[in-house]
Amino acid sequence: MRKKTWLQSLITAGVVGLALGCDTTGPTTAPSAMTPAFKSTTVAGPQGSVAKCAVQKYASQTLRIGAQGGRLKVGKHEFRIPAGALSAPVTITMEAVADSANSVRFSPAGLVFNPLHMPDLRLSTDGCKLPKGGKGGKVAYVTEQLQVLQMLQSQGDTAAATTQAEVHHFSRYAVAY
Repeated sequence: MRKKTWLQSLITAGVVGLALGCDTTGPTTAPSAMTPAFKSTTVAGPQGSVAKCAVQKYASQTLRIGAQGGRLKVGKHEFRIPAGALSAPVTITMEAVADSANSVRFSPAGLVFNPLHMPDLRLSTDGCKLPKGGKGGKVAYVTEQLQVLQMLQSQGDTAAATTQAEVHHFSRYAVAY
């Protein structure tokens, strides 16, 4: 009987320790000096909204890119990494996610770049419903549930049906307004 009580206490202590040790509100790694600080609780509203678009087809490209830079193109979206953005070769995957938003996901998640040589992401706004009089939409850093975390400084081009912005780290990005 005593052995069962000891085992139950050990299991209870382990469960309590796990519950207290798990923090789902913050990052899983400490931010570096080059990692921008984002509020994980910001949602669509004051920050902006993800544009509703025709469903894009899933597409993916994986390349090993080093200090010389490189380019990935997935569907109508393009990611350009200038020379000097990376200090060592990295295998990079860019995915166009199949849903009702023009969005892309990058891995490895959290990869940061040399702030003197920032990469450029160009998202297609083709098939997206954007407000009248807008300048082609913006690039937004979003969650997997497409909640806007941060609107990036973007340049929209309505004639080319694109919007572009510098990307400081890898995550998921979408066309927004």
